[in-house]
Amino acid sequence: MALMYGKEKDGDRDAADQTTDPGFITFFSKLPPKSPETGTLRLFHRTGSDEFYSVYGPDALFVAQHTYHTNSVIKYLGAGGRAAGLPTVSLKVTVAQMLLREALTVKQLRVEIWVPESGQGKKCTKFRLDKEASPGNLQEVEDLLFVDSDLLSAPIVMAIKLASAPAGSGAKLKTVGIAFADTSVRQLGVADFVDNDLFSNTESLVIQLSVKEAIVPTGTTSGTTDRDIDLNKLKAVLDRCGVVISERKPSMILTNYQLSTHPPPGEFTAKNIADDVPRLLQPSAVTNASTADATMTIPELSLPTAPAALSALISYLSLLSDPSNYGAYILRTHDLSQYMKLDASALRALNLTEAPGNAGTTTRNTTLLGLLNKCKTAQGTRLLGTWLKQPLVNLHEIRKRQDLVETFFEDTNTRRTLQDDYMKVMPDMHRLSKRFQKSVASLEDVVRVYQVVIKLPGLIEALEGVQTEKEGHTALVEEVYLKSLKEHNESLEKYGEMVEQTLDLEELDNHNYVIKPDYDPKLQDLAEKLTKTRDGLDKEHREVGKDLGLELDKKLHLENNQVYGYCFRLTKSDSKALTKKYIEIGTNKGGVFFTTKRLKELAEDFKEYSQSYTRTQSSLVKEVVSIACKLPALCISENTYSSMAQQRTLRFSKPLTT
Repeated sequence: MALMYGKEKDGDRDAADQTTDPGFITFFSKLPPKSPETGTLRLFHRTGSDEFYSVYGPDALFVAQHTYHTNSVIKYLGAGGRAAGLPTVSLKVTVAQMLLREALTVKQLRVEIWVPESGQGKKCTKFRLDKEASPGNLQEVEDLLFVDSDLLSAPIVMAIKLASAPAGSGAKLKTVGIAFADTSVRQLGVADFVDNDLFSNTESLVIQLSVKEAIVPTGTTSGTTDRDIDLNKLKAVLDRCGVVISERKPSMILTNYQLSTHPPPGEFTAKNIADDVPRLLQPSAVTNASTADATMTIPELSLPTAPAALSALISYLSLLSDPSNYGAYILRTHDLSQYMKLDASALRALNLTEAPGNAGTTTRNTTLLGLLNKCKTAQGTRLLGTWLKQPLVNLHEIRKRQDLVETFFEDTNTRRTLQDDYMKVMPDMHRLSKRFQKSVASLEDVVRVYQVVIKLPGLIEALEGVQTEKEGHTALVEEVYLKSLKEHNESLEKYGEMVEQTLDLEELDNHNYVIKPDYDPKLQDLAEKLTKTRDGLDKEHREVGKDLGLELDKKLHLENNQVYGYCFRLTKSDSKALTKKYIEIGTNKGGVFFTTKRLKELAEDFKEYSQSYTRTQSSLVKEVVSIACKLPALCISENTYSSMAQQRTLRFSKPLTT
């Protein structure tokens, strides 16, 4: 519902920090030393009526420099002031979310979010670690990062296991086992291959997958063994590719007695992988034979080295600790030979995409991705970036892709219709489907999927009307797009009917996501009161406009401001007409904000009725979201949206061959 009247209380933030000075400074000094310079950013979440975030020490200096671009926002806690005090900077929730996005997706930093321990009141001197995130593992902060923005680059995290195999004549082959994950689309992958001393194949795989973070085993205490030498070479390759490195304990060779009494202390061991992976995979990927060995029925688990890396990856991401992951993932094998091999030097020389750590700092025309990116959705941008880093070498697949691009390049009308009328309104379906899978979807999410559902028939009709002189192209459009889209359209009909029967779609014009009042007498009563209050707001708007002699909406604006709630706004020049009976509440570059006694009363009534409506409908909202999550069209399978994702190939304004 709408935000109501009330100013932000910046003074409360200062007081919150000041009350924590003595105890908090001691607490902060005992934390392990970390800073953005060493790769980690800490934020402290201050809860209460005026929610905000704080950063301290080197984190405060980093935020002042990179977010606010001024040191004037820095305050100093404790004795000594600027010379010896603890630097601190406070951030609004929206600014903190922007900082988190930049830190994780651009600066390639790890992030820790701390919250107050319970039972402390306003004097918060002790905190506990609540959330951790890294460039390749955004699971715990996804809802904070992408509230009002989309994920334009997949958070790929990779685990790497090194091994040796005899090659005859006393020589040994260096084998590499790879496991990678994209939690945004719930996909796992593995690769197993022989590599050289320079780890050229590993570097190509890192480039192809756009890996953000790599998990590698720790070295030995001495640091002089062959394994240590190989790990140092591997780390140099990863660093060259701009990948954040996380070290974990390797597997250790134990006796049978030790295995029976103590679990392996390392994470790179495949001991339980045959039990863990089937729990994560979609039912269609797992055999029905309960007695079958998973390593026999899931070919990826029979690889020599990759399963140990997969075990470390599952452990690092804590996939088994979240029940919503069960039966949700797909597992595939990545074949290096399917794509042209690129290394970090080639990537930079060709300017295919922005370099890690520089995302958003260069203009779009400085990279090939920026020049070609005509995509209308976030998933389209992600797919195009993947295509550029994975050039096809299979002639059949190359021609198939070119035929599709040619079809829509030549049919300008259909391409523009698809881009402007359909693709432009498509949300990030991968992220939305994950919210449904985790049962954290809101009514707004339900509505966003509904808006896609009502667009599907027109999308199918537009694709069926593609004009091409080549019959093979028409059959290709049918195969790649229409077949799956028609299936999804049919299965989503019930979803559309449910939304139309339960949600008040007329309220969407006011950006309100509410259940129809017909479902509850209390809701009907509150809906009538809200309508009456809205009419009162409009009446007060007209009366004030008449009194001031100002034209409504063009000069005198009634708006629901995020800071002041419902209020009137005038330009500074028009505000000279205000008399003493009007209450000025603020001024900024947008104009002068003011209210009246009557408007203030109406705003408070609207806030009260809105909150009551939200509380009353909460149980019905949970029921609607629960039903939506259980519908076949919104089941856990990410393949439900594969056909929608494939529409990203339609958004090129030129063929890829030009």
